[in-house]
Order: sequence, then structure tokens, then C-alpha cells
Amino acid sequence: MVNFKSINFFLMIGKMRHIYIFLFPFLTLPLGHFCIAQGESRQLNLQECIDIALENNLMVKRSTLNAELSKVSVQESQASRLPSLNLGANYGNNWGRSIDPTTNSFIAQQITTSGLSGNSSLNLFAGGQIHFSIKQSQLNLSAAQYDLASTKDNIAMNIANFYLNVIFNQELLENALLQLTSTQQQLSRTKRLVTVGSLPRTSELALVSQLAGDQVTLINAQNSLALAILNLKQAMLIPASDKIEIVIPDIDVEQLIAENQTIQEIYDFAVGVRPEIKSAYMRVESANVGLKLSKGAYYPSLRLNANLFTNYSDFADRERILYDNTAPVIQEVPIGFYIDDSMLEVPVYSRVTSGTIIGTESFNRPRQWRENFSQALSFNLSVPIFNNLRTNSNIQRAKIQLQQAEISVKEQTNQLRQAIETAFNDTQASQKSFLASKKQVEALEETLRIIESQYNLGGANFTEYQIASNNLFVAKSDLARSKFNYVFKQKILDFYQNRPLTF
Repeated sequence: MVNFKSINFFLMIGKMRHIYIFLFPFLTLPLGHFCIAQGESRQLNLQECIDIALENNLMVKRSTLNAELSKVSVQESQASRLPSLNLGANYGNNWGRSIDPTTNSFIAQQITTSGLSGNSSLNLFAGGQIHFSIKQSQLNLSAAQYDLASTKDNIAMNIANFYLNVIFNQELLENALLQLTSTQQQLSRTKRLVTVGSLPRTSELALVSQLAGDQVTLINAQNSLALAILNLKQAMLIPASDKIEIVIPDIDVEQLIAENQTIQEIYDFAVGVRPEIKSAYMRVESANVGLKLSKGAYYPSLRLNANLFTNYSDFADRERILYDNTAPVIQEVPIGFYIDDSMLEVPVYSRVTSGTIIGTESFNRPRQWRENFSQALSFNLSVPIFNNLRTNSNIQRAKIQLQQAEISVKEQTNQLRQAIETAFNDTQASQKSFLASKKQVEALEETLRIIESQYNLGGANFTEYQIASNNLFVAKSDLARSKFNYVFKQKILDFYQNRPLTF
């Protein structure tokens, strides 16, 4: 890389002084800092740029969340094989006439009640719907993970494109600076020859014009490099104010000559490794399982249910008399009266046999909950007869989804084949273009060397020198363009063959 600090800009005086004063701020910076403000900057290679983009990219985050949602669906479907369990509690007050829940007797006073309950249910058979639901959710998870991998691959390829564009524009900038340096050196020699009368004044003025044109080319190259770096920053989703410096890799284009592979061989390999193709096939399997899941609704279902319940009432929370029925006691209990001849009330007794009273007990909350505790176990069999064509509609919908998934596979494979065919042809064409441009530059460099030597000796005019110099500059720019175009096209083929994006 040329160090432009060593360029001597003070070669001319008088009319040319204002040109060098204008150029000096641009030409005293190293090449790697043309678009970087003062201050520290981060040096980033391609992999670091890709890592930053993957960390910040919103599409990656969205795909990651979609994969997480699919993972939750897998957990949910697997948990459907487990029994459900629910606990409940109630508390309330009743006024007026009501039924005591502990005795089922009518009362006409305010009472406070509370209760505890629990229920559990287990699906014993559901036509295989649980099994197919688990399998479908697992396939959807795999598809979502492949979608995430495909998103990351596409972003990496996009970053590689922007990264190469920065390197390409840096090479164009270097080419423009070399052209400017050559014109400056030639202007210095021409000025000395004009001074001694060996060349006319017009030769000096022509080089001054050439220098101004090279200056415009330099500024355009600077702007293109600044825009390329800005595009790379935006692709990485970092602020434009962040200072970065791209590490220029040593790209050996000669080693990138395409292997002797056919389009079919590359396609056959890509179909087996590309995540977007795997995702499409996973969704076909998922749709096929979804069809089986829909048909499972035609079968009966069997569930096991269990219930627990207990309650409490403050009306029943009172002292109760305890009897010993092993030692019966005969008592006369008044049951009414009658009016005798003297119009007096005469009581009427009834003999009642009861146990011997041995004490009292409290029917408090813990005891009520214990004595009122009830359990239930039941089986529930449901046989589908007619459900307003919902099952049939779901089956038809699942068949259509399966067909859509199969079409998506064909679309993905067709797109992959077309992309590989285009990349393969572009790689071959760009390789030929690069080799031709390389030969052209070598020839024009020799041409310029000869014409420049003749020009310095007076054997060639400025027009011939300018044409040769401009032709070489254009050829070098074309060579840089064809080189990086070839590099990128080759990397596209590497991408489809699951090779790392390295230089």
C-alpha cells in the first residue's frame, strides 16, 4: 500500500500553488483512513463484520423468537400427555332462607360457608391426536431453526458483498492516487523542460488540466469509498458516527479459479445442505402430519376424571350431644296437650328410647372439612357423530396446506437451481473478464512506459502521453472491478456449497 505522506506536493509555484493547497488535506492521510474521522477506530475483518450484523439484525432476532415460539409449542404438546390438576377454594355469606351445605336442611338465618375442591383429568385416548400434535410441533421447530440458519446465511452473504465493495472502492482510490502522483511527477519534469525551452508552454498547461481532472477523479473515489463504508455500517446496523477501519485481506485471485464442477453437481450438493431447502421439506412433513392429526378427530376419545371436595358452615359449627346407645334410657317427652272436661290443658307425653348422654363435642372447621370430604372418579367417553362438518373442513384445510407446502418446495428448489446456474455462468464470465483485463493492464503499462520515455526525450507529444496514461487508468479500474466481481461471484458458488465466507 502506498504511503501518501511521502508524496512531495511542493513541486510547483505561482499559478499551481492554490491547487496543492487544496489537495494537501486529502493527500496527507494514509489510505486506510480516508473515510475515518480523527480518533480511535475499530479494525474489523469480514468475520467480525458478519458477527456484528448477526447480533444487531432484526430479522435474525425475529427468526430467533419464531424458533423460541416453536420450542414452546413442542413443550406444550408434550405436556398434553400429562394429567391436568386444578385446586379451588370458595368463601361466601348467605342471608334469608337458604340451604345449609353441610346438612342440606333449610334455614332462615345468615350463614358463612367455605369450601375446598380439586380436580384432575387425564386423556387416555384421542385418536392419536396427541402423538401427531407432538410430532408436528417438533417438525415446525426444526423448520424454524433452518429458517434462522438461512436468515443468518443471507445476512452473511450480504455483508460480504458490502465488505468487498469497500475493498473495491479502496483499490479504486489507490489507483486514482497513483494516477495523480504520476501526473504530478510528469508535471514537475515538464515544467523544468519548459523552463529550459525544450517543451512549449502548452505542454505544461495540458498537464495542469490533467492534474485537475485527476483531482476530480480522486474526490469521486473518496466519495464512493465513504458511501461504501456507510452502506456497510448500515448493513451492520451501527451508527454512521462509529469509526471503523476495514482490514484488507490478501486476496489471491489466482487461487480462486473455479473447480471443474458442473452445475448439476453443485446443485445436487446444495439441495442436501442449504437450510432453506431443509426448512421447506420439514414443512411438507409437518403438513402431512397435520393431515393425520385432523383425521384423528373422527375417533372416539376417552378421559379419566377425578374430583375432591369438602366444605364448612358456621351454622353447623356448634356443640353436639353425644349418646351411648349401648345403655338405652326411656324418657317421656311432651308432644302436646288436650282440653279436659274442666277446660284445662292436660299434657300428653310420648315414651322415647335414646342412648345415655355421655357428653358433647364441637363440630368445628377442621372436623367439618374432614367429615364432609368427598371423592369421585369417573370415565368420560365421547364418540363423534356430527359436529357441523368441522372435522371434514379441517381435513380439507390440511390437504390444501400440504399442497401449498409441496409447491413451496418446488419454488425453493427452482430458485436454488436458477441462482446456481446464474452464479456459475457469472463466475465463468467474470473469470474470463478478469484474465483479459489483467493482460490489458500489463500491455498498457508497458505502452505508457515507452511513451513516457519518448515524451521526456521529446519523441512523443503530450496527447499521446495523455491517451496512454488515461487508457492505463481506465484499464486498472476495469481490472479492479472485474477482480472483485469475480471474487464475489466465486464466493456465491462457495456459499451454495456450504463453504465459509473467508478470503
